[in-house]
Amino acid sequence: MWRAYLRAPSEGFGGFDYRDRSVVVVGIPIDFTSSYRSGSRFAPSAIREVSQSIELCSVCGNCVVEEAGIDDLGDLVPVPGDVERSLEIVEEMAMEIAREGKRIIAIGGDHTVTQALYSGVSKGVGEEPCILVIDAHLDLRNELVGRYSHATCMRRLLERAQPPAIVWFGVRAFSSEELKEARRIDVPHVVVKSIDVLRDPSDAIARASRGLECCRKLYLSIDVDGFDPAFAPGVQTPEPVGIHPIHFVELLQSINVEVVAADIVEVSPPYDRGGSTAALGARLVVEIAAKIYEQMGEMKVRGW
Repeated sequence: MWRAYLRAPSEGFGGFDYRDRSVVVVGIPIDFTSSYRSGSRFAPSAIREVSQSIELCSVCGNCVVEEAGIDDLGDLVPVPGDVERSLEIVEEMAMEIAREGKRIIAIGGDHTVTQALYSGVSKGVGEEPCILVIDAHLDLRNELVGRYSHATCMRRLLERAQPPAIVWFGVRAFSSEELKEARRIDVPHVVVKSIDVLRDPSDAIARASRGLECCRKLYLSIDVDGFDPAFAPGVQTPEPVGIHPIHFVELLQSINVEVVAADIVEVSPPYDRGGSTAALGARLVVEIAAKIYEQMGEMKVRGW
């Protein structure tokens, strides 16, 4: 049972009690492979804490999350020092939750967890979703602190037997190795650089949306360093010249593909003075949950 891997939270996201809902939050406190500013293992508790005080209506004006709620399943308990075994547990947990028809919003942890979450969700839904990645980085290195790393996660996903179509949004930091690898990708893919978003947001969002037109299902991965450090200072690997949160909100609203799961990773509370990054993480959970409920036809309460 997947619940054997989880430790119940002292207080659930948004203050909701468990009611066997369609949308669930899971904390993945794993940052074994952090190469710069570690601490994302503390993100699930920090994001939960701020979620107790933010409003739960979407910034777009609907209040479905406030009405329908979110189930918080707690935090996965990793195997100390064992990345591969911990990722196996994440994959099994995600698979079993997805098989129950629930939509997972995972709170990392570093970006390493995405490969395991995606693999589990794919098995659970019975097909390979496309991936939309909000990230400053391509994460296409072959190794960085080993093969399983926050800088290698997208490369590992693209090495799958059936690699998914992928759209990057907000990219601005990469190595020559990653650029070479990006040119070799032989699945449908789109790279929208942050400079393109800042110059012409409407065109950049349209390009990203068109890159998803071939998709039936979508996995959404948000590395919070995709946002400019002005909005998200408390991340593991900050990069200047990033996107604004409103760019993500508008991109999310433009998506017509079924979102089956999402993760929010790389928030590092030890570097988050004032808690603004954790607050952004909590807001992202609300906006994604609202989108999922809207797609599921559970838009119970409308704002203006």
